[in-house]
Amino acid sequence: MKVSEMTDTQTAVAGASAPAESRAAKALRDAFESGRPLTYIQSTEEQRVGRVLREVAGRMESGAAVSMPVWTWTVTEGLRRDEGPSVEGASTPRGVLDYIVAHGGTGIFHLKDFHEPLRDAAEIRRRVRDLYAACQGQQKYVVITAPVRNIPEEVERSMLFLEIRPPDLVELVNFLRDETTETDETTLYQIARALQGLTLDEARYALRRAHTGGGRLGPEAVPAVMEEKRLLVNRSGVIEYISTPTNMGDVGGLEGLKKWLRERQRLFEMRDTLSAEIVPKGVLVMGIPGCGKSLCVKAMASHFDLPLYRVDMIEIFSGR
Repeated sequence: MKVSEMTDTQTAVAGASAPAESRAAKALRDAFESGRPLTYIQSTEEQRVGRVLREVAGRMESGAAVSMPVWTWTVTEGLRRDEGPSVEGASTPRGVLDYIVAHGGTGIFHLKDFHEPLRDAAEIRRRVRDLYAACQGQQKYVVITAPVRNIPEEVERSMLFLEIRPPDLVELVNFLRDETTETDETTLYQIARALQGLTLDEARYALRRAHTGGGRLGPEAVPAVMEEKRLLVNRSGVIEYISTPTNMGDVGGLEGLKKWLRERQRLFEMRDTLSAEIVPKGVLVMGIPGCGKSLCVKAMASHFDLPLYRVDMIEIFSGR
């Protein structure tokens, strides 16, 4: 079964009484709270998934009213809890499954690259089916991460397949808080918005570029972040990131369009808390060459504080 994250980015409000929950954490927490013990996540961001699992663990309390432990397994390091020593007898794929079945407490078990033994060994597939039955109602959750989707037919209906979209604003702000301690909240959100669309690893590269000149990570670092983002996005040759800011005042005429945008700006800013039916979906801009369509689009992106991308449809349809 495949579940896509349908919820939009939750808006994080500085100074709120409870920390906002990231989109990825909510998707996983919903899966766990629905009673699903097995989840398969296709992602190359293992560290990010680990961060999300710890966030989920902090929100899910066991019977002892403490956060759930998070265990991590790799074929090279075995099974570990946090930074502790590896668990004896749980270094092999069969060994870690046996340990989880026998484990008496609650917990989240993160199995990295477990698609390989799952694909290659019938014994492992059989034991995963045993694990599914053993973990039902026990608050034991197994999460497999892999860069590719490889779920054998025998276990496909027992396993939830979850796609993790790029980090949302909440996740990026939390990431920035961990990376820097000298930036105020307003600047954190400003930089986080500039980083939207990137993975956490790519966001880290962008921050390093911003720190190259030295000094505090403030609003003046945003151009450097945007330049790194432009380089990362443009590498495919199909999508081009447009970083040129344009004010609505740069557009001559089109008062009807400007009025429409101004009236709906507040609705768009509140899109995470409103019904989807009343949130602006988009604008179709058509016209002869040279009438200002591109300028309008740049101004709209700046007006709504959104990233702007140009897609080369000729390159896509060429099949190269």
